[in-house]
Amino acid sequence: MPIASHPLVQQLGPNVLEEILTRQMYRYLHFTAKLEYLAINHVALGIANGDIRVPIPEDMRFDAFRIYCDEAYHAYFSVDLIRQAEKLTNFTAPETQVEPYFLSRLRALQAKHDANLASLVELVFTMRRSELVKKSLSLQIVSVGTNNCGRIANE
Repeated sequence: MPIASHPLVQQLGPNVLEEILTRQMYRYLHFTAKLEYLAINHVALGIANGDIRVPIPEDMRFDAFRIYCDEAYHAYFSVDLIRQAEKLTNFTAPETQVEPYFLSRLRALQAKHDANLASLVELVFTMRRSELVKKSLSLQIVSVGTNNCGRIANE
């Protein structure tokens, strides 16, 4: 995380740096969980059930159930990591009741198109969003200790 290496942030001391990194981790994990269960799994279930208006071969529809389970586990372990980090640190994860921006953006795109295309717009949007997230986020846990939940840094 670039801000963590800034000299002014470094001068604040290790406790402030730990809080900044932990809160960034919470933000990332909340985002990941919501992307998985609100967007990706919604599309995977639509594919599995044949609810999208694009013909999908039966084998691909069946594979969508595997993807659904896999993505649900991503959401589960993201939430579990938040819970574990809260127990290891003095930093409580913030409440995240606000709708994620990506869902607002998706709804705006769907509103611009014919209602019959809503599921197709969602499919393309979710596939692209998932691809961009995977490409843009290269995070690693650098160290884990009993007094902190981990240092997250860009590779």
